Amino acid sequence: MPVRNFECLDEPDRPIQKGRWVWFYTRTRPDRDISGFPGEWLDADSHDAIEQLLDDAFPTASMRPSQNASDRRWFGSRDETGRLISCGAASGQDGVGPMLNSIAVHPDSRKGGVGSDLTAWVTNRLFDEGNKQVSLGAHLNEPATHRMYRRLGYHQAQELISGEVAHEPAS
Repeated sequence: MPVRNFECLDEPDRPIQKGRWVWFYTRTRPDRDISGFPGEWLDADSHDAIEQLLDDAFPTASMRPSQNASDRRWFGSRDETGRLISCGAASGQDGVGPMLNSIAVHPDSRKGGVGSDLTAWVTNRLFDEGNKQVSLGAHLNEPATHRMYRRLGYHQAQELISGEVAHEPAS
């Protein structure tokens, strides 16, 4: 898998490394029975619950409802009491198809397939809307998560490095 590296740049132009992650994509529906899975698109009334879930389950999530992006839709599932136990965001990617972000499952609800079901649910909904591809990113050091995405039909495309440039680049 290719890795994009910034060592060829002069020191002031190198990004401050924030993370290494793997980009996945799929052009096929997941082969997973999710009939009866209580997935739903979440509205603004759920933003506080999403923020709390991300604080509990994925504090380093790259996207949050408080960022107010107009091209982002939140999705999730609730337990039998109505408590939000999983969530994620789907954002538009012109020409590439939607990208999933900040997928999280509450620690009390892990290891039961909720993450797989949620990802399969939203992938199917996005294909239902006519999208030809869905993609997502996962932190490099999450091999179990990578296996889950591959089982759902996602393909590992590239390892990437993300970060910020410490100064304004010269024009």
